[in-house]
Amino acid sequence: DAGVKTEYTGNNFTFTAAAAEINGTVTDENDVPLPGTDVYIWGNNGMVNRNTMTDVNGNFKIGLLSSELPISYLWLGSGNSDDISIVSAGLSIPFVNTGNVITKNLKIYQANATITGRVLFNGSSPNMNVEIYANVQDTGGVRTYTDLDGNYALHVSNKLWNYVINPGQLPPMYNG
Repeated sequence: DAGVKTEYTGNNFTFTAAAAEINGTVTDENDVPLPGTDVYIWGNNGMVNRNTMTDVNGNFKIGLLSSELPISYLWLGSGNSDDISIVSAGLSIPFVNTGNVITKNLKIYQANATITGRVLFNGSSPNMNVEIYANVQDTGGVRTYTDLDGNYALHVSNKLWNYVINPGQLPPMYNG
């Protein structure tokens, strides 16, 4: 078709080399690498937010720019927290500085157990959906929402212990 443009000009890009790197491998609970799996970092109140996918061997690399460093309390994760069939991998990286190459491996577990409960506001049903998180420190976590009566079911792995359960963002009248 003579009317379709086949050449596009003026699409120049500049790439800046990473000043620090976080890398590792994402595996399942049986240590089998997971290719094509999402991996993300988040930190500095959302000012640093990157994602990538694992390669055919389950490996990943994420770079940080010198303008973003140093950074404290960066969150590294993998897996969709809305997927009730898994426990997403996640851990905190306390500090990253220029020149650091940090290797952190992540493990995604299959959900095979359930934690249930009920959220009450001042002894009454919340009459709204409340976000609930269950985390295992430096391993991973899951999330769900309550029904209007405050009932919830968290799909977890029985291969992990010491889940800490917390609500997500609460209305201002209950933050205190």
